[in-house]
Amino acid sequence: MRTGKDNARALVLNEFGKPFSLDEFPLPEPGYGEVLARVTAAGICGSDIHEREGHDPRTPLPIIPGHEGVGEVFAEGDDATLCDGGSLEPGMPIVWERSLTCGKCYFCLRNKRFLCVERKVYGINISCAEPPYLSGNYATHILLRAGTSIYKRNEKFDPSVLVSATCSGTTAAHAHEYTGIKGGETVLIYGSGPVALWGIAFALDSGAKWVKVVTRSPGPKSEIARAFGADEIFFRSENQTDEIIAGVVERTGGMGVDVTIDTTADPSNFREAVSLLCRGGVYVNPGLAIPSQDIPLNLFGDVVNKNLRINGVWASDASHLRMAMKLLESGRFPFEKLVTHRFQLEEHEEAWRVLTEKEGVKVVFEP
Repeated sequence: MRTGKDNARALVLNEFGKPFSLDEFPLPEPGYGEVLARVTAAGICGSDIHEREGHDPRTPLPIIPGHEGVGEVFAEGDDATLCDGGSLEPGMPIVWERSLTCGKCYFCLRNKRFLCVERKVYGINISCAEPPYLSGNYATHILLRAGTSIYKRNEKFDPSVLVSATCSGTTAAHAHEYTGIKGGETVLIYGSGPVALWGIAFALDSGAKWVKVVTRSPGPKSEIARAFGADEIFFRSENQTDEIIAGVVERTGGMGVDVTIDTTADPSNFREAVSLLCRGGVYVNPGLAIPSQDIPLNLFGDVVNKNLRINGVWASDASHLRMAMKLLESGRFPFEKLVTHRFQLEEHEEAWRVLTEKEGVKVVFEP
């Protein structure tokens, strides 16, 4: 079904654990500094599963989900511009940062906007209960509030491929900043989803000696990981933990790896990931997006005596989107392989099945 020119369509989560409804909303007139964008691709993120089930404490109801978006300018308000101050015009292809920050708090003033105490994220913690309604990317249109970082995108790239840069790419870029990879490092990545694949790309682009991956079982994700440059993959379904540890230790001459990156939402990987680090190594976790159980830690043996650095990674900012876009546009890595399934909004339940049953790698709505 198609709406009239003055209406948008959007998927709405009205109750946790229940299917979305497909609703219509009036198109708002963009105010000062705002941009009404037509969404051409909306990525379905693994964290959206937690949101729909009510596991993300930030999420209000009702809400239009979707924090990953790519599109084009539909209409712009007074003084709305690109990040670089460039002008906007209807039909211009754009990509936008997923969050809004206050610019005034302790963290914003120290250039850590990803920690902003007032941070708002499209599709995660902005309700659609009141006008202007259109606050998530699972929709034909979204109203980008004043202060949103907006970039003109290269039209030669498929919007559904570019959309992975807006969350998976930015998160991996943020994680990469903490790894210290400059050339010759050995890297072990847990997981083989989009964030992991971006992590492989960032590591190899920065000169890592090799990247190995630990994931559950063989499948499309592991094949794409190989295409991105992972030189070896350990499968949980085929290797017990002791065998994985022995394999990594053997391949590093008993030293352990320089960097471990856990992109999964499984905190039980932590002890293993830390144990496989060499002295002076770095553990980075961009994978946990919701509260989890406590993990035992031998502070002296696991961390202090090995002089390890442990970094959590929370969200990202506009600088990370620039990093991700630059890497994607370099053409060095086959990012087009990430997009395995494309759906219309009307097909939302099938899209959700593909995502939750892990049949796809990157699942995208093309509204």
